[in-house]
Amino acid sequence: MRIALAKMLVALAVVLCAACGGKDLSDADVLEKVVPSMAELQFRTWDLGSGFLVEGGYVVTAAHVVWPLTEVDVVFSDGTEHPNVPVVSYDQLADLAFLGPIETSAPWVGFAYTEGQLEGDSVLNLGYARGDPSITRGKLEQSGNWSEADVKWVSSTAAGIGGMSGGPMTNRNGEVTGLHIRGDESRSLGISSDTVKDRLDRIARGKDVSVLGSRTLVSTEEAKHEHEFVLQGRWDTAVYWGRASLPTIEFDANWDVEYGLFAFDGDPYFRPAFRSTKESVDDACCTSRTWFAVVKQSFDIERHGVIKSSAPLARYEDPDDGRQLQIGDTIMGAIDAPADFDTYTIHLSRAQGIALQVKSFEQITVTIDSSEAAPFEVVSERHRWSEITYRPPRDGKYTIALQQSDETFHGPAGYTLSVSLRPTITRLDSPANTLDSPVGDLLRHKFDHHVPTFQIDYPANITGGNREVIAAELFEQDRWGRTVTLEKRDLSQHRKQPDEELSVVDYMERSVLSGSFPYKAEKTVTAHREIVTPSGAPVLIEDFEVDDGGMKGVRLAYIHEGETGFMAIFYAPGEVFDEWRPVVDYCIGTFSVGDFSVADGMTDE
Repeated sequence: MRIALAKMLVALAVVLCAACGGKDLSDADVLEKVVPSMAELQFRTWDLGSGFLVEGGYVVTAAHVVWPLTEVDVVFSDGTEHPNVPVVSYDQLADLAFLGPIETSAPWVGFAYTEGQLEGDSVLNLGYARGDPSITRGKLEQSGNWSEADVKWVSSTAAGIGGMSGGPMTNRNGEVTGLHIRGDESRSLGISSDTVKDRLDRIARGKDVSVLGSRTLVSTEEAKHEHEFVLQGRWDTAVYWGRASLPTIEFDANWDVEYGLFAFDGDPYFRPAFRSTKESVDDACCTSRTWFAVVKQSFDIERHGVIKSSAPLARYEDPDDGRQLQIGDTIMGAIDAPADFDTYTIHLSRAQGIALQVKSFEQITVTIDSSEAAPFEVVSERHRWSEITYRPPRDGKYTIALQQSDETFHGPAGYTLSVSLRPTITRLDSPANTLDSPVGDLLRHKFDHHVPTFQIDYPANITGGNREVIAAELFEQDRWGRTVTLEKRDLSQHRKQPDEELSVVDYMERSVLSGSFPYKAEKTVTAHREIVTPSGAPVLIEDFEVDDGGMKGVRLAYIHEGETGFMAIFYAPGEVFDEWRPVVDYCIGTFSVGDFSVADGMTDE
């Protein structure tokens, strides 16, 4: 069937490209020349992508096509199958992988002499697009040398279709000039055949193909069904992996720890885990491929937990984490698991600006952070081949964290990171319009479009997280879990009957904000008081806690003229909230209706 389909495509290409002129081979001629050397790579029943046979019996492909497998099946166009071919080496910087060697009657490809390539020269991409031999044609746009990684690359206007990753890029004569690693409907990116030949030479000499070494998933402990873990802060993760199974995860950890299940190709099943969460994934995710379970948190607090799985899990330790950087350094690494961070530390002075140069074939999110940073002082930008400038707000130790998106993972992303001085960078500004107070700088929130004016103050040093929450007029949260959330609500949304008169207690209990935040669990009220306003309507203030004090908070509610509800909630992990309490009490006192404030009411008591 596959042979007949390949012949049909060749015949179709002859018809479509009969008018191709010049000295270029037709698409049909290139297919006829190259397809016998092309291989479709499979794992069990799953089509992974493309590869091609080179001298020495090795099959070359893109690393992201086969990562993190150690064996794959190789199928040539004539139907010849080679099961369980070992992956002998990965180069995550160049996105290359090498399989074999195998004994086969299939011909190996010929490499082109690339020194004479010019912009505008013909480039053809070949591969198994959606399981069938396919070809696209375009022009050479650009070539370059990633010197730090010793990688030469090429880009062209030839389309890159799904499944063609790992396939050959050829010139007009059907000679291989590169290996396709990325693409869309209008362009593609590949690794030059010069780099492929260099890596093959290294393999022949028994050398590592990459300066990173040939990484695989190495376990620091044996695969088992239950693991204890400790997260030291917001940039710490616990990464586990399993193979070809349908896992059910039981997860038990303290408040606001998150976990995600990821299929081999990065489809995420990611959500917050409140105390104990069960999540399963279906056959399309994990029965035929490697999968990851990643545990992380949002706060700089030590958290302990246990992860249990119906399928064995192995712990993965990232070799890039925890390295110390200095000005002038260039380091190399790879993000090799979904939702994982590569973290580095560096000591910086507020008197010196720096520049970070990031190079990668994947988009990388780079974050600069420190344990003392307010959210507005944390810089996070997404880059592929560019520079970030930064001026530290204070002297101290900073974290530089690199990650791919939480929502997608296309395989390992190699990168280089260089740090240099940039003295002219302007320092970050504090939020505008801060107010001095006995408890530090505050910001004032005025609830929109209301007479009399309703307002409340909140700490300036927790702002800047840029997080939006449904039902909240304002939501701010810092690295320690200190959170302020404010609401203004038309009470018709909370009435069970159109003519029901809601008390402030009813509003407190029925509010989406109060019910969903800060914890989807029953709250214990530990203190309760009412402050009577000049209109006679009370301001209700409650202290509450969850999980035996694991999380504590104060919430305030007020109803104006029976129609509009106002709410403020301040909360944090228990040990953090106890220290934060004087600030919270002061801010609660600033809630005001016109000229009357809660602090005034407390004074009158």
